[in-house]
Amino acid sequence: MTDRSESSTQHREDIARGLGELDERTLALMRDITDLASRVAGTEFATVTLADEDVMRVRACVGLQDQDLPHEDTFCARTLTHDDLMVVPDARNDARFRDLPLVQQEDGLRFYAGAPLRSPEGVPFGTLCVLDRTPRDGLGELGTHGLQHQAHLAAAYLDNYLALQDARRQRRLQAEQEQILDAFSRTSHSGFSLADANGVVRRISGFTSHILGYTPEELIGADVTRMVPEEYKGVVRSQYAAVVEDGKPRSGVWKVRHRSGHFRYMHIAGERVIGADGETLVFSSLTDVTHDHLRARLRNERSRLLERLARNRSVASVLSELLSTLPRYSSNAVAAIAELNGDGLSLLSAPELTDRQCDLFQELLRLPGSPAAIMRDRDWLTATPDLQQSSSYAGGSIAADAGWHAMIWFPLRHPDGSQRGAMAILRNQAEPFGDDETELLADVVALASTILETGTLLERMHYQASHDILTGLANRRLLKEHTTQALSTARRTRSQLAVCMLDLDNFKMVNDSMGHDAGDELLNEVADRLLACTREQDTVARLGGDEFVVVAPEVDRAGAQRLVDKLMGALADPVRLGERTVTVRPSIGIALSGVDGDSADALLSAADAAMYDAKASGRNTFRFHGPDMDRPIATRFQLQQELYQPEVRSQLATELDPRVDRQERLVAMEYISVWHHPVEGYIDRTQLLELAEETGQLHLMERLIVEKMAATLPTVLTRNPAAVLSVRLAEITLKDKTFPERLAQYMGAFRIGARQMEVDVTRAFLQHDPQLMQGIATLRERLPGLRLAMYDFGARAVPMIELTRLGVDTAKLAPEWLDLLTCNTASERHRAEAVITHLRGLCQDMGMTLVAEGVETPAQRDAAWGAGVHQCQGALFLEGVVREPDGTYG
Repeated sequence: MTDRSESSTQHREDIARGLGELDERTLALMRDITDLASRVAGTEFATVTLADEDVMRVRACVGLQDQDLPHEDTFCARTLTHDDLMVVPDARNDARFRDLPLVQQEDGLRFYAGAPLRSPEGVPFGTLCVLDRTPRDGLGELGTHGLQHQAHLAAAYLDNYLALQDARRQRRLQAEQEQILDAFSRTSHSGFSLADANGVVRRISGFTSHILGYTPEELIGADVTRMVPEEYKGVVRSQYAAVVEDGKPRSGVWKVRHRSGHFRYMHIAGERVIGADGETLVFSSLTDVTHDHLRARLRNERSRLLERLARNRSVASVLSELLSTLPRYSSNAVAAIAELNGDGLSLLSAPELTDRQCDLFQELLRLPGSPAAIMRDRDWLTATPDLQQSSSYAGGSIAADAGWHAMIWFPLRHPDGSQRGAMAILRNQAEPFGDDETELLADVVALASTILETGTLLERMHYQASHDILTGLANRRLLKEHTTQALSTARRTRSQLAVCMLDLDNFKMVNDSMGHDAGDELLNEVADRLLACTREQDTVARLGGDEFVVVAPEVDRAGAQRLVDKLMGALADPVRLGERTVTVRPSIGIALSGVDGDSADALLSAADAAMYDAKASGRNTFRFHGPDMDRPIATRFQLQQELYQPEVRSQLATELDPRVDRQERLVAMEYISVWHHPVEGYIDRTQLLELAEETGQLHLMERLIVEKMAATLPTVLTRNPAAVLSVRLAEITLKDKTFPERLAQYMGAFRIGARQMEVDVTRAFLQHDPQLMQGIATLRERLPGLRLAMYDFGARAVPMIELTRLGVDTAKLAPEWLDLLTCNTASERHRAEAVITHLRGLCQDMGMTLVAEGVETPAQRDAAWGAGVHQCQGALFLEGVVREPDGTYG
């Protein structure tokens, strides 16, 4: 019941749309019918109404105006629900209609009689009605019969009108379809076909027939799967049937066979359409995507071949794989690649050519007018359609011997556009190369160029990955590889292997005083000298910085001694760097296989430990590895690992280092982090800062100092309001762009003014590091008035211009000066006093305070005051600072 009701509603809406605009002839017929109905019924009014979704359209009226009225304002909407004539004798006495506007108004309608207009399927779609202002009992038998008959007549006329309109629309649709197909055929770069539900071609464009190589007459009436390879016919047929069945468009790329036998790739998109006569058809657009499809395959081939190249496959094997795919892009073709050597070409790769053909091809390359010269300014050079019959080509007889008819040359170019070589495509048939084919072949050639260039680049990268960029020596990776190979040989031949680790003494002074360019020049000179005094089977490597390694196979302890003598002798001569001459001396550590280790890592570690022992022994010397040398390195590594552990926190402490004036009043307090290690004992701040910097734990030191400051500051500043708080920072902290803001937050939390804070910055002067200098400048900008101190003053050369530019406030003498001031030799004491007096005068002139640091004994204190320093700092003065009950100092 519901389905039928919904179907009737849809049918009524279809009729309403078809009768939306009646032509004059039909309206005239409807007016004749309403006029006859009014006269037969004897009423003042008569009309035809047509049902729309929301309104009743009043048309062809007698005594009324054409208009559209809402359903609820009309009698006719009720008539549609009646099976036959509906009569309302007096609407004002009928509860269904008394409230209608047409009834309520003065001289309103009182009488109504209406008959439904029905379609041939029985669906009511309108009414023929008569109306009057005077109530009546009815129409009588003649009037009733006449109104019903005229309603049937009006419905028949209107149904004919709809049929005529539908026929006109079908003819118009068919004409439009023909126009669309003709326009599509003329303007589109794609072809099309129109086939019936059974897959029989009804129409096909000339472009489609051209793509497939057939005439339109040969294809019309054929099955749509005619050109599809046998293995795909079933799939194509099922896809076609699905389009016919559900009407959903489908598309895809299909392989089709050209009349010549070649395969092409077509993008086919099919959708269901209804023909002008209502027949189900499938319209398919066909686009030849052979070129794009093969290009996509070539892109995939590019990724695969370059990946194989990256996996250490040889360039020759990868090129061979590429050339073997050539028939995919050019039928009956083979290729040969020639490389440019001087002004000529020589064969590089031709995997599909026989030995005889390779020889003949080489002869072609040597002919006058070689493609190498002709192609310099051309993208390609062809000699077609038949080399063997060409009178203008000197290589016709050679081509005939090789069985080649057509040939096309392409240049192989470097990324900068210069020519690298040439690639020839050779065909054994007299068939010209088409434009699309030539473009594809150009892409193949471009890939060959990329493979050659990438191979060269990878060789360069492999070299760089295994060699030091500056000196060209082996790097750590290649050193380890060669050492491992040498150890394997040594075990097999029962010989020894010597590993010598060299570190240049005071090399940093060259960089600091003469610049890094001079340092690099010196390293290159050292590398050349080491190579000059070693054998071909030896490996000379640079590990970085000023560390070098020499691995000498088949060398015992005595041989290692002789080798070291040669190495030290080679480096003894001065090196000219610009206008200056410098001399560098090495510290050398030696390890022997079978004694100090049996692996590359063990021998390098042993040689490194021996080298550090040589440095500790006064430098410019050498040491053979001994079992006791590994402990310092192992200990340092162990300490680094322990510093990562949370439980170490309880072993770290912050000590105070007071600074006093000549009246021994507290003027500054430096906070120092130390480590009370349960095994190694006391680890001072210098070692701890180095370890923290190496392990990235400087934030831990920073937190310890802040906590100590929080505990001691109230007492220190209450009793000594003018005291300065001093802290020594690591290089990485000074470079940290976020540190100035963190320091400002600490100072704000403890209510410390900028003039009450002092920061030690010595390394910035010694290294000439722009980043360090910028960090210090940023610190001063963020905290105006912040004091700067320089420790180890007087121990090394300091650029005075930087000292002046930064405005250093405090110069802390290196602790070694205290040793000189308290030594037993009077002359050394006098010289030390003279230097300090000079430094004090320099400090006074520059507005700096000179401080003796590291004062631990009364003798050191007296000597420092006697030398004229302004202030002293050290553990000695802790006794003069009152300890509070909570353990803090005040």
